[in-house]
Amino acid sequence: MKMQIFLSYNWNDEKIADEVDNTFRYIGVELTRDKRDIKYKDSFKEFMKKVRKSDYVIMIISDDYLKSVNCMFEVLEFIKDEDHKARILPIVLENKVNIFKPQGALHYIEYWENEYKILEESMKKVDISNLNTLTLELRKIKEITSSISEFTSNLADMNCSNIERLRMTSFKDILQIINHLDQYPVTTQYFLKDLKRATYFEISHRPDIPDKETKYELIDFKLIDAMHGQTLILEMKEKSEGTPTTMVIPDIEFIEYNTLSGEYHSKYYFQCMVRPIHYEYEKGKEMEKYGYANDKAHLATETFMTYRIILFY
Repeated sequence: MKMQIFLSYNWNDEKIADEVDNTFRYIGVELTRDKRDIKYKDSFKEFMKKVRKSDYVIMIISDDYLKSVNCMFEVLEFIKDEDHKARILPIVLENKVNIFKPQGALHYIEYWENEYKILEESMKKVDISNLNTLTLELRKIKEITSSISEFTSNLADMNCSNIERLRMTSFKDILQIINHLDQYPVTTQYFLKDLKRATYFEISHRPDIPDKETKYELIDFKLIDAMHGQTLILEMKEKSEGTPTTMVIPDIEFIEYNTLSGEYHSKYYFQCMVRPIHYEYEKGKEMEKYGYANDKAHLATETFMTYRIILFY
């Protein structure tokens, strides 16, 4: 069964919600979201009740969120289940949302108590027979008031991530929890997505020495998990002449994404272990322990090889 992940946010934070939504969709994680999943004439209330059926809920926490009836209604639906703490994935937007201290919780309790009093006083001026909907709204605010303390206390007890830290790690903390990183790290997933959509690409064995690089079109690829890291096998053909060729990039320690990439290209660096040289270097270090001179020190800078792949769209 497909995992259901609900995105809960205030509409004033829509730009952040778009960023989170697009990031997760890019690596194949589809979020349930009002903007996309509520159809014409559908009930907002019924949609918000879906939060309870979700495996996880990403909550974009801001001051506007904690003061929104609709957002807090989603929270109320979700915290009805006993296991809700394990399924909350909070993203804190603003430092001024000081929910991590008692004063912060008190601030929001006071806010909702005041909202309750304002609505209650206004309702006294209207005939009671006309108050069906407003009575339900008043009851909802009363429930929010009584639950906000528990909710903020639960958030304060979590090691919440702010949006800046999550951006720096490509939302790795959240992806690990939903088990989306079991196979490959986030950067590797980005590379594979970009590789599939690239029109052509260039590969350099020595990116520190600029040269005229050959342009290739992808035919097929394999990423193999080996004993000493991953091995990338590229089946490709030269873009100009159509000559087929195969390239193997072995012993990949990690893949680094270059942030200078643009809309029409992406740049990735592959840090690979040169296994024979690495063994020689390690052997020299081992000999030092027994009093022998180490003549392998010069190999330290040669134990890794860097490949650069530029993908063009």
